Amino acid sequence: MHIRLVLWVGLCLSFLLGLSPTRAVAHNGAVALAYPIKDIRIDGVFADWPADMPRYAITRSEFGERPRDASDYRADFRVGYNEAERALYLAIEVEDESIVINRGTNRGWDSEDACEVYVQVGHGDGGVGSQYVLRGDGQAADREKLGKTRVRWWHGPGGHRYEWRFDLSGIDFKNLNSGVSISFDVVVCDRDEDGTFSWMAWGPHLGKMEKSNRRGDVLLVTDPERLGAIEGKVKREDGGGLAGIDLNIHAVENDALDVKFTSQAGGTYALSLPAGTYRIALDADKENAPRQIEIKPTKTLDLDFVLGPALGQRVQAG
Repeated sequence: MHIRLVLWVGLCLSFLLGLSPTRAVAHNGAVALAYPIKDIRIDGVFADWPADMPRYAITRSEFGERPRDASDYRADFRVGYNEAERALYLAIEVEDESIVINRGTNRGWDSEDACEVYVQVGHGDGGVGSQYVLRGDGQAADREKLGKTRVRWWHGPGGHRYEWRFDLSGIDFKNLNSGVSISFDVVVCDRDEDGTFSWMAWGPHLGKMEKSNRRGDVLLVTDPERLGAIEGKVKREDGGGLAGIDLNIHAVENDALDVKFTSQAGGTYALSLPAGTYRIALDADKENAPRQIEIKPTKTLDLDFVLGPALGQRVQAG
């Protein structure tokens, strides 16, 4: 086991974590909740992480070969924050039957197992984020690039563990009780000894550093008891469910909380949110004004969206 502090920072970083937050309006539809945590030591060992924290699967094969099965690849992450430290913590766990660490001089981006994290505090429309990359065991020469971001990892039989700490000093925590959103995404690179390579992402899309609509959202929330939920179905007038429809949700009294969520198979959706008043609109429904809804603590709001028939022209085939 080799655990060292090192960070590879992607080129051309245009936004740093110290920027003041602005309202977000574009996201890729993936949403995770970050709860308060304390006494986390960045060492690549997860014994100090609460066992009941939600886990988010990293399952989207956005580039390369799709993993053969769960023994070939499986990964998830947990995320939390410490307000006193102004820090975001991330624990990524990967099951991998073929560990590939390139210790040669020719270390291409797809030549070994790796982990990539994309973060933008105060993600505006189209804003560029920061890319943090750890490939294999990293290189000692990159330690001076570490800055306020820290990472340690473990490679061993059956998989990898990556543990990160990110600086949140640029966040205004005054709205924390009603939620704060951060532009965020996670990628695991899986290189196998048979030469195959998989670029597995939490949220959809490539080019995650370039635009905020290619990254997901992490919501900083204070207390599960203050959370409510909204769920329902997006469907056509004939009742057929519509998957892949984006729902834009904006907190009326909190500019720091904007998320986009995507309907799943059958058109269903479900999302936990801090209690409060929100405006919700569908990207696919430009004709109707956003709806205003009230999320109440520990309660679930049922809300369906019915879209009109698809427009177009019927043409005889053949």
